[in-house]
Amino acid sequence: MDSQLFKHFPQNSEPRENQVKLLNQIIDALNTDKKFIVINAPTGTGKSFLADTLANSSDDTESAYVDFVNSYKIWNQLNGPDDARGFSNSGAAVLTVTKNLQDQYTKDFTELNLLKGKSNYVCNYDNEYDVENAPCNTSGGSALRKQCWACDRCDYYNDRNSSLANKKGVFNYDVWLNLPQYVRKKEVLICDESSELENILISHFSLDIDYQTLEKLFEMKKYPRLESESDKSGYKWLTQLSENIKSSIEDVEEISSGNSSNSKKAKNKLKQLKRIDNSIDRVLDNWGANGENNNSVEYIVEKIAPNKFNKKIKEGITFTPFRANKLSNRLFSTADRVVLLSATIIDHKKEMMDLGINRDEYVYIEAPSSFDPNKSPIYIVDKYPLTYNLIDSNLPKVTELTKRILDKHHNQKGLIHTVSFKITKSVEQHIKDSRLIFRETGKTNDMLLKEHSDSDEPTVMVSPSMSHGVDLKGDLGQFQVIMKVPYLPLSSKRIKRLSKEDYQWYVNKTLSTIVQMAGRCTRNDTDSAKTYILDGSVVDLLKRNWNKLPKYFRDRIKG
Repeated sequence: MDSQLFKHFPQNSEPRENQVKLLNQIIDALNTDKKFIVINAPTGTGKSFLADTLANSSDDTESAYVDFVNSYKIWNQLNGPDDARGFSNSGAAVLTVTKNLQDQYTKDFTELNLLKGKSNYVCNYDNEYDVENAPCNTSGGSALRKQCWACDRCDYYNDRNSSLANKKGVFNYDVWLNLPQYVRKKEVLICDESSELENILISHFSLDIDYQTLEKLFEMKKYPRLESESDKSGYKWLTQLSENIKSSIEDVEEISSGNSSNSKKAKNKLKQLKRIDNSIDRVLDNWGANGENNNSVEYIVEKIAPNKFNKKIKEGITFTPFRANKLSNRLFSTADRVVLLSATIIDHKKEMMDLGINRDEYVYIEAPSSFDPNKSPIYIVDKYPLTYNLIDSNLPKVTELTKRILDKHHNQKGLIHTVSFKITKSVEQHIKDSRLIFRETGKTNDMLLKEHSDSDEPTVMVSPSMSHGVDLKGDLGQFQVIMKVPYLPLSSKRIKRLSKEDYQWYVNKTLSTIVQMAGRCTRNDTDSAKTYILDGSVVDLLKRNWNKLPKYFRDRIKG
C-alpha cells in the first residue's frame, strides 16, 4: 500500500479539516507493522471517503491475475486454489452490512465494482428466475453455466469477476464470506460498520434446522428429535443428519435428470438438500465438539419450540457459535491489512478482544464529531421504565407518549424504534394513525424505506430492526422515538450465558445499539432532528457507563 494517502483521495474532492487529521493518523498507522487499524469515526466524518482513499492506495492487480479470474480458470477446483497462491495480494475489498450501503458506495464512487447476492440478479438465460434459482444451479446445470461464462451472458458472474479481478470491490459480508477463501486475497480489507462484525460472524456460522422441513425432504412422518442440548449430543445428531442429507442427495440426483414432473420436483428438492448440506458442513468444519484443536469453535445447541405469536418460528434446533474470537480469522486471514470502521465503538479493547485481536496487533484512532449537538437533541423521559417486571404496566403509558410525539411532529417524517414484536403490536393496536408504516410479514427494511422515501406524506416507519444501515437524511427523518432500551433477548441460550459470564459484553452491545439508533436521522451537518428515549431505565444505564459513551452522543442529551 502507498502510505501517501492524500494523492489517493477521491478525484474532484478535497479532504476537509477533520479528514486531513484522520488521514495523517492513518498514515502513521500504515507505517507500523500492525495488521489492524481501528477507526472510531462518527457520522459526518466521511468514512466512505476514507475507505475509498485506502482502496485507491492499494496495489493494482496484476494483468495475469485479471486474466486468471475473467477466464474462469480460478474457479477450476482441480488447479484454481493452487494456482491462486502464485499471485500476491492486491487491491481492496470494502465490506458493508446492507445492500443500501453498497449502493451508497457505488453512487459516491463510480469506479467501485459491486457484487450482490445471486437473488439480486435476473437470469439472462431464462428471466423467469433469479440467478439463485437459475437452471444452471440445478443438477446437471454446470454445462449451461459454462456456456453462459463463455459468452459473458450472466450479469452476476460478470460482476463477480469484476469485483474480484479489479482493484476495488464492494461486497456485503455474507456475499464475501460465501466466496472461497482462495479468491478473497486482498491487500487491504475495509470493514464498514465493524461494530456489527461479531454479530455478522455469529450469524454466518450459525445453523437453524426445523423438523418440518426435514420431514418434507425425507418424506417422514416424524424425523428423530434431538434429546439433549449437550455439546456431545448435538454434534452427534448433526453429524448423523449430515450423513442422511448426503445420502439423500445421491439418490435425488439420479431422479433429477430429465424434464418430467418428477424430475422437476427432484431438482427443487436437490437444491434444498444442497443448501442445508453446505450450511451443515460450514458448522461442522468449525465445531470442535471434543476440543481437538485450539482453533475449534464452541457451539451452543438449543432446542426451539413453536411460537404462537410468530408463525415463522417452528420446532427445531439452532447451532450457534458461543464466541466470535476464533471465527474472525476466517474473515481476516486473506488480507495483508484490515481496516475496521465504525461510528459506535464503545470499548475498543473489549471489542477487539471479542474478535480475537490482541491489543498489540492494532492501532486505534478516534475522531471527534463535526456536528452541532444542539441540532440533534436527545430527550429522555425517565418516568416509565420498561424493565421485565414493569413493561406490562408501563407499556401503555409509553405508547401514549409516542402518540403525543407523533401529534407534535404531525407534518414531519420520522422513525419509531420499537425494539420488540410485543411493542410493535402495542403501537399498531393503540395508535391509529394513517402515517404509520409497519415492518410487516414479507416486507423487508429496504421495502419499508422505499415506501417511506417515495411518499409525499409525512410517513413514520415503525420497526424493531432499523438500528443499523438506515440513512434518513434531510426531510426523511426529522424525529425518532426509541421506545425501549435495546437489551439483547435473554430468551437466547447463548446471550443468557454470555450475560452471566461476561456482563460487560452485554452492556456494551446495548450501549452500541442505542448510539446507533440515535444516529439514524442525523446524517450531515445541516440535518436537524429530535430523538426521544422513552424507557426510563435508560437513565441508570447511561449514568453507570457515562465515560464509555462517545462525547458527541453525551453532548446531545438535554436535561
